[in-house]
Amino acid sequence: MVLNMLLFLFVGYNSLLHRPLSLDGVNFVKIESDNVDVVVQNRDSSHSYMDLIEENCGKNVLAKYEINSSSNNDTLYIKIKRKEHRYFNNDIRNLRCILKLVINILPVDKVSIEVASGDIKVKDYAVKSLFIKSASGDVSFYDSRIKNANIQTASGDVTLDKIENTKKINIKTASGDVKIDNTDAIELVINTSSGDVNLGFISLKALNKIMVMTSSGDILLRVPKTATRVCASTSTGDIYAPDFFHIEKDRKDCNIMLETTTGDINVKVSN
Repeated sequence: MVLNMLLFLFVGYNSLLHRPLSLDGVNFVKIESDNVDVVVQNRDSSHSYMDLIEENCGKNVLAKYEINSSSNNDTLYIKIKRKEHRYFNNDIRNLRCILKLVINILPVDKVSIEVASGDIKVKDYAVKSLFIKSASGDVSFYDSRIKNANIQTASGDVTLDKIENTKKINIKTASGDVKIDNTDAIELVINTSSGDVNLGFISLKALNKIMVMTSSGDILLRVPKTATRVCASTSTGDIYAPDFFHIEKDRKDCNIMLETTTGDINVKVSN
């Protein structure tokens, strides 16, 4: 096992760290973050590395961070935690100061990202299994090929766009909106306690299964005309759909099932 610990003290720089990463024999990357945004990507296919960057920071800022990186058998562990963040002279830019860990890694079988506070972004990446757990912060995927994704958030929005080669996406959020466009997921399951759900599909296959459940929030589903059978249920809201859509209320045997307790359900034709 190789263990490297770095403690950084800096004032107002943009790029704080650039370190190569070795993925020899690694098929699982596990990332843990506390008060730091995390970006996972594969924009540079020649090698793997991580960059530590600060954004929107004024000059009157003093901060400490601790980074741990270690490898064991087939797993690479990366941990980062903000130890301290002090603002001076009431510089208003400091209020928007964020620290971002950008991890460029070559494709592996499995990636796990757990964040106590901070945003998570996955872009231009291909992976068989992706696990996301966030206590506070937004989660977004763009232009990626993900076989299976499991997303759990306590507070924050979830946004997915242009996700391909996907078998199943499972999203569970306590508070936050969910917006998904341009995915070919065979199975999509969304469960949210508080938040709106906005889904858009250009095409659907016979095997597609979509299940949306929200306690408090509206559901908007945009699907092609070929998806003429939808099961929808709401206790106190309204259901809207074009006349040619066959909306079956209070049934749960459709491939497309929408359920909300206090919100409205709106089914539209996708462009």
